[in-house]
Amino acid sequence: MGEPSVAAEVSVPPGNRLLILETDAQFASQVAELARSLGIAAVIAANQEEFESQYQAFQPSMLSLDVVLGRQDVFATIEFLGHRRATEPLFLVSGYDHRLVDAVASAAMDFGLLVADRIPKGPEALRRLSRQFKAYSLETE
Repeated sequence: MGEPSVAAEVSVPPGNRLLILETDAQFASQVAELARSLGIAAVIAANQEEFESQYQAFQPSMLSLDVVLGRQDVFATIEFLGHRRATEPLFLVSGYDHRLVDAVASAAMDFGLLVADRIPKGPEALRRLSRQFKAYSLETE
């Protein structure tokens, strides 16, 4: 996707790292730009395999997950995080019916994961993500 490599991001404090799992490249870039404007390093994964690899290498402190991943299964991502006892806040983002988001959130909470917010895609999505990023990032000054 043309995003900076993990190596380019490691100088950012550990509490300011966002891993984005998103199949909509344009939205993913907007989220990454927003995060970077707030002093948060951001890496985009377009699929489950990339997500798992980046999760291990990048050691994120926050996760933004697209609830609908095309042919991929977001529940596999939730299971992956649950088996690792992930503690990072999850921001569940979707342009689909809230019932699907609720089901994913419920599965995440069953694994003991922290669902920080459920964010519908739309005009308010980036504003809500901005508030969440500020709330969960470490002060850099």
